[in-house]
Amino acid sequence: MTTAKTPLEQAIEKARAGQMTVADMLRMFARGPVLVPSASEVKSDGDGLMPLYLDKEGTPMVVCFTDFARIGEEARAAAPFCMQIEGEGFLRMVPPGCGLVVNPGTQIGFDMSPEGLQQFLIENDR
Repeated sequence: MTTAKTPLEQAIEKARAGQMTVADMLRMFARGPVLVPSASEVKSDGDGLMPLYLDKEGTPMVVCFTDFARIGEEARAAAPFCMQIEGEGFLRMVPPGCGLVVNPGTQIGFDMSPEGLQQFLIENDR
């Protein structure tokens, strides 16, 4: 069993257990910091970011993590640089047609489809 290390990870576990709504967990994701591995050096304004992508049944999914300890060896090798950014700011950088994978390869994470990601951003603009 993996132990939650951050408030966001605790929220992910609560949402999975039905103790928190997914919408509330996503709002917490949007307000908190996430770590985005990058294949190239990233400037403070995000310029140079080359995030990792996974393929999920033909859909590109951009990768982020909730804690440095969650970034596995494979991700570190492919993307030796890392940017910390507020979750919503990162979601707004994701290209249309791409989804999101949080903490891939771990027990504490989630996926968001491209459509779900866009819908979340639209709802947050209200």
